[in-house]
Amino acid sequence: MILWYYRPEQRPCLQLAYGMDRHRQTMIAEGWEGVFREHAGDRGYVMEYAVPWKLLSAADDPPRGGDVLAGLWMVHWSDAAGRIWKGHVIEGRRPGIPGHPHMQAATWGYAIYHPTGNLTGPP
Repeated sequence: MILWYYRPEQRPCLQLAYGMDRHRQTMIAEGWEGVFREHAGDRGYVMEYAVPWKLLSAADDPPRGGDVLAGLWMVHWSDAAGRIWKGHVIEGRRPGIPGHPHMQAATWGYAIYHPTGNLTGPP
């Protein structure tokens, strides 16, 4: 899942790419929800997305609360036009495992799935 906020149109965006080789990529226009806002106290941003398991090809066997999944969180910044890359942060990476993080699942950390069912988020 590639999630971002497109500031010129003030809308969240979602792109799905399947497999490590990204053999099937598509922009998703419907069937999901996204919220993006500045965090109280000017301390960053809050992004929340609700994406049905069907869109992730997992409707037949979705994760259950407490399941441990592989996960990687990458945040990128650009200029205001979205054309010049300014930097990034990678979180959840396993130290000591070589390789480019989004191309090798062995480099990913762990995420514990916790369903909430709503987009309320922190204040």
